[in-house]
Amino acid sequence: MQPTATKPSELYEQDFYQWAMANAALIREGRIAELDFENLAEEIESLGRSERHQLDSRLTMLLTHLLKRELQPHKRDNRSWLTSIVNQRIRLARVLKMSPGLRRFLSEAVADSYPQAVRVARTQTAETGTPLPAECPWTVEQLLDPGYLP
Repeated sequence: MQPTATKPSELYEQDFYQWAMANAALIREGRIAELDFENLAEEIESLGRSERHQLDSRLTMLLTHLLKRELQPHKRDNRSWLTSIVNQRIRLARVLKMSPGLRRFLSEAVADSYPQAVRVARTQTAETGTPLPAECPWTVEQLLDPGYLP
């Protein structure tokens, strides 16, 4: 008696790695009819969401450190903050190079990330009295410009 083959959708639930390798092999072998299309589509969408999350996360970190410079001007030369600003810009450039389609979301991502960055910057600096703009005061171009520091 032959063992019954595991359905692709069952393998997805049991062992994601094995499922991924099995589907990659099926694609390479041209055995398209055997693919687990529903879960493949879900995973591909998840990859796209992950890239968008990376964009949002990098922008939030960049904005946080730029805001900390605004909230505490006496610490503007803080090497840690400056290093973080440089690193986030490098990582943002890499994300946008790998996924240039994300550029169309930059303005929206900045608008979404700014309030979060304000909360984090205020918490990290314990500075609540300094007024900050309700919306991001920097353009997308300024945020991505490696030489720009407000």
